[in-house]
Amino acid sequence: MIQFKDYEECSAMVSSVKKGLNLSDEEIDYLENEGKYIMIKGSKVKNYSIDQICAMSGITRDIVDFISYGRVNKDGDKFVITNTVRCLLKAGVKISEIQSYVDKYNSYIFEQDEWGVLSIKCESEESTCNLANSLYESSFVKFSVPNMYLPIKPTSDPYYPYQFHLHNVSQPMLTHYNPIVYDLDIDAPEAWLITKGSSGIKVAVIGDGVEDHEDLNDVNGNSRVLDGFTYNCLFNCKGRPKQDDFGHEQACAGIIAASHNDLGVKGIAPNIKIVPIVIYKKKVNGNYGAPASAIARGINKSWDNLGSDVINISYSIESHDDVTEAINNAINYGRGGKGCVVVCAAGNERSSVAYPANLGNTLAVGSEYPLGGIWHYSNTGPELDIVAPSGYGITSTWSIDRMGDKGDVPGNYGQFGGTSAAAPQVSGVAALILSINPNLTEEEVRCRITTTAKDLGSPGRDNTFGYGRLNANAAVSFQNLNLSDETIPGGINRFESNEIHTSDVTIAGGTITFQAKNQIHLGDNTTIMPGSTVSFEINPSFSCDFGILRSGGINNFNITEDHDNWDYTNLENNSKISIYPNPSSGYIHINTHKIKDVVKISIFNLHGISILNKEITGNVTIDISDQEKGVYYIKSVSGNYVETNKIILK
Repeated sequence: MIQFKDYEECSAMVSSVKKGLNLSDEEIDYLENEGKYIMIKGSKVKNYSIDQICAMSGITRDIVDFISYGRVNKDGDKFVITNTVRCLLKAGVKISEIQSYVDKYNSYIFEQDEWGVLSIKCESEESTCNLANSLYESSFVKFSVPNMYLPIKPTSDPYYPYQFHLHNVSQPMLTHYNPIVYDLDIDAPEAWLITKGSSGIKVAVIGDGVEDHEDLNDVNGNSRVLDGFTYNCLFNCKGRPKQDDFGHEQACAGIIAASHNDLGVKGIAPNIKIVPIVIYKKKVNGNYGAPASAIARGINKSWDNLGSDVINISYSIESHDDVTEAINNAINYGRGGKGCVVVCAAGNERSSVAYPANLGNTLAVGSEYPLGGIWHYSNTGPELDIVAPSGYGITSTWSIDRMGDKGDVPGNYGQFGGTSAAAPQVSGVAALILSINPNLTEEEVRCRITTTAKDLGSPGRDNTFGYGRLNANAAVSFQNLNLSDETIPGGINRFESNEIHTSDVTIAGGTITFQAKNQIHLGDNTTIMPGSTVSFEINPSFSCDFGILRSGGINNFNITEDHDNWDYTNLENNSKISIYPNPSSGYIHINTHKIKDVVKISIFNLHGISILNKEITGNVTIDISDQEKGVYYIKSVSGNYVETNKIILK
């Protein structure tokens, strides 16, 4: 990649570089919207110095700022190091304390953005990497990384009958003859009876831009697409698409917020507003990419300057500390400290959950096949939170496209699939939840989405479907959990909801926990078999069980039958055992200081399989780093006292 000092000089040199190095159209890209880069593909220049490339291309050396060579990661994705180091100082560290490192490599600090991240300009690729490493190894920075140009992988009303993800009556898809599985949908019409969203809620759609559309207007004909942000922009800098063939985020916005106006498709939250953020530009041969600093800045702008409540990221990139810090900023500081809900596509590589969806504080969304099961392309793993019905090719669902001939297809509407289409469904439901109660924290919103999902695959959370299929109606209403005509097998099982009601339920052994916000009602023919341990918690402050339950008082619960062998154990409020850190990377510390006798510790996975049994007293450290990432339960027994805790291994 050749980086020029000036935009106009770069534009003027494209044909000269192409001719001097004998490059085909496929071997050279001028990153027009980035302004100062020419990308050369292939191996023709891999052994040339900057001076040789300039001489062969007829370029004077003084107009070239930097040349770097691309890298290929383990997945075959290409990325390029720029001549900038991005670093964030630790709290209390002054810029003067790192100046000696900067001077050592003949570099200089040219920017500190609103979020404290420094940009340091270097003179060569080697000095960029060396300075980044030196700062990282110092005690002064939270992170220090080269600013890389990263490949970005989009994870891809008359038409309402074909939007099977919203309402599925086993209808055939428009371009596919197979009828789809009845009721395999997110129960959107039921949720709309409660709310269609509030105009005060904003969803940021980060990627290639969103523009005005006939199906994104309010009832008065005014556009619900707000002025957004475009990275490195000289004109039309409001988050609108910069090239005619852009349309990926337009389709995402349609799934989230298309109007219910009899024109085209229906969105999940048709009254909310869209905040468009442009952070990547399509190159002339159709590939996507952007500097990590652009992605980070777009995310930071969305929560800090533009007031977004939900952030939708329907693409994946190579992991980068600058981007992680921006996402953490949104989650920790967005919405006045209540946090933005960050929703990410899991990715379409049939592999592990991609970055940034694999961060523990985002909602990672996979794709469910409309005929049942997980899509062959959808990434899976312990980081997956939830799935939503989506498509592939002719089996895709429908959304808006850009008006007219712009966008992905001619016309104003088109098919859209992949985990890119699954993630905005979750973003739309998050917007509905906040429309009803804008005071919820981002964790409380995530909780409502995951704990109300329809369980799929193995009982409980699994690595294929996460917590299950998105259920808009249950999440919006925080619907009660009704267990009826069911046998709960042995092992570890946990049920969480606003209220829990049982009838004709048999608990066939194992450790069962019921947790509710308001009420647990055990109805007729609720039977417990010998050898079962059943615990109850009524917690008015119940939010979610992402590892540590929130504190709250115990209320009375309604039991319609007497059961002498129920064990009423509060999992947190009366806890005698401390377990930390949680989540853990492998080592967990268990403190039994409130129990003088020996405590028998048993650790189970979600399938009820014991992975460790140990008798302890006082404080101990246990290593479970050899286990798979995921959720585990720790059962502690001392005499008649039983306590169960949940821990996440990350």
